[in-house]
Amino acid sequence: YAQASKTITVLHFWADGFTVVAIHDSKESWERFRDSILMPRVKQGIRGGFTTPPQETTFDVHNLIR
Repeated sequence: YAQASKTITVLHFWADGFTVVAIHDSKESWERFRDSILMPRVKQGIRGGFTTPPQETTFDVHNLIR
């Protein structure tokens, strides 16, 4: 997986969890990252764990200013 296809990642911690926003160059790039890196790591376990599977919400980004 090429990190160059991921443009921006934002992580915000809440009292009861966290939110990750990852902007990729394409839907395919996101799906590749999700399936080959993110979900295998989640299944291995993350300190603090999950009580339920993570919720995925996707949206298109228009006019990204870098």
